[in-house]
Amino acid sequence: MTIRTSLHIEYAGQASNNFGIVNVNKNDGMQEEPYVSGREIIEVKTAGRDKPYFQKIKKDSLKIKVTLAFEDAWDENQFRQVKRWLMNHDYYQPLIFSDDPERIYYALVVDSPVLYHNGMNQGFIDVQFNCSDPYAHSAEHLSQVYEWRESPLEFSESDFTKGALDNLILNNQGSLSTDQTIVSWINISPVMTWKDL
Repeated sequence: MTIRTSLHIEYAGQASNNFGIVNVNKNDGMQEEPYVSGREIIEVKTAGRDKPYFQKIKKDSLKIKVTLAFEDAWDENQFRQVKRWLMNHDYYQPLIFSDDPERIYYALVVDSPVLYHNGMNQGFIDVQFNCSDPYAHSAEHLSQVYEWRESPLEFSESDFTKGALDNLILNNQGSLSTDQTIVSWINISPVMTWKDL
């Protein structure tokens, strides 16, 4: 993952630089970001047995925390647009980081984003995203368009006298029909036993 090294994010189809926002790191030194989603072991305990019975592994959805900083002092209109961009969604939206645009997360903002500012309309927002899955998705890949040239397929044979006619009968008019003498399972009496076959 390259969440911390990405300068911009794209969420719900809109890039952060459209709002004058960049993805920043608040911490010095080593950067911390989610490696994989958490998981939980589901087990069943029964009376008289100390060791529980393993049932399955339940994977948690991925959680991504980002810090979005305003490049310049914001105005009231820009501030409202950012709020709508992050919060006005009723379902998971694509979240893409600029350093790895091939990796797409489907996420929603959860909790309450926290605004840190200096009182002069400058600052940053801590945002917590919850993803719909414990993993990222790849981008849609489309193959090239192939031109189809339809040319009729012609046969020089005009009858079915040559070749094998497995389970088929050639009638007097030269047409094919199925051989009715062939026994299929549906033709066998339900009272018949294996030794009668």
